[in-house]
Amino acid sequence: MGNETVSFYSRRILTEQGMVEGVLQVADGKFAGLIENPNPAQIAAARDFADQRIFAGIIDLHSHGYRSWSAKTIDKAEIQGLSKILPSIGVTATLATTSGWKAHEMEMLSAIAEALDEGVTGARILGIHMEGPFFNPDKHNATPREEVILPSVEKCEAYWQAARGKIKYMTLAPEMPGAAETIHWLREHGIVAGAGHTLADDEQMRQAVRNGIQVSIHTGNAMRQIDRRDIGALGAALLDPEVVCEIICDFYHLAPRMLEIMFRVKHNFDKFIMISDSDTLSGVEPGTYFAYGKRVHVHSDGRILLDDGTISGSSKYVLYGMENLIEKLGLAPHLVSRMASLNPARLLGIEAQKGSIALGKDADFFIINDRYEVQETWVEGRRVFTSADPILTNEHFSQFCQKLD
Repeated sequence: MGNETVSFYSRRILTEQGMVEGVLQVADGKFAGLIENPNPAQIAAARDFADQRIFAGIIDLHSHGYRSWSAKTIDKAEIQGLSKILPSIGVTATLATTSGWKAHEMEMLSAIAEALDEGVTGARILGIHMEGPFFNPDKHNATPREEVILPSVEKCEAYWQAARGKIKYMTLAPEMPGAAETIHWLREHGIVAGAGHTLADDEQMRQAVRNGIQVSIHTGNAMRQIDRRDIGALGAALLDPEVVCEIICDFYHLAPRMLEIMFRVKHNFDKFIMISDSDTLSGVEPGTYFAYGKRVHVHSDGRILLDDGTISGSSKYVLYGMENLIEKLGLAPHLVSRMASLNPARLLGIEAQKGSIALGKDADFFIINDRYEVQETWVEGRRVFTSADPILTNEHFSQFCQKLD
């Protein structure tokens, strides 16, 4: 864009403090100014979006894929495709989230790293989130049980080398043998350590936090629940004031009333981050598919289920969850945006560059109508999506995923 200034007028620009009417100015890839209550001449000189809302770009730290594209790949071109599709749902930055695939895990990490080194053209891929393979075997969920292994510093070193140092986030079960040493290694390497797919009890979770666990992974799902005699990993995560809780807000993974309980107990919106846990089948037509060697059922309400009823991710996305929280739970938009954008940036330590509409930060934002349909998405001052753009499907999708009905 060079030093050219592009201006956007809206009566609803969402800042960290709340909604304002103004002209948002973008120059050299950054937010360069915000003129509040502009005069007619200033409005006339800007692109006029009237009552359409301008939000800070979503930063989704837990996304396996979307609409036929996947991070579970050894093809670096697929990572580029994932980068291009995510802005259609307001995502301007993400972590490529891997899970399972033991036979090709090193090739997969290498392919993602190579794609990141070459650069992507849509949403920024900030690094890799390894969800596993260090799970509790009894909470393996959609990952095949035989792919679950004990936490290991030696394996982490191998993963780190294959990923060229691009691992930013790792999920593990902190009660498993070797977890404490692994968590310490992660923190030494600047990697966010998250507790998930775990049967940790209250004391084990509290000890894990002392060891360096920072995040509760898809809180309330794939973890020990609250019991009257032991509040488990879920209760420990909610009561600890420092633990950040990932939440999936499709209203299926967590019931609306459960989210209300979480917000009241933790009582600090800075300690929640909205995630999608989206997958290759997210956004596709509902139905039954044969994918990665198993039958998967995609439901229109957000559920993706295996034959036995196990949840295998969500068919929805963070913006869908934002609509739920704003329109159905009545949360203030600036609080919801904080959980979707600023808090994830803080967790990765990039809040000075990303996460909100503020002067000097990267111009990452999206514009929506009242139906929460994305009209435009901008990444670092460059328009990467408009509602008129075609939605491209992965040409290799049919090779690993077939619709059965």
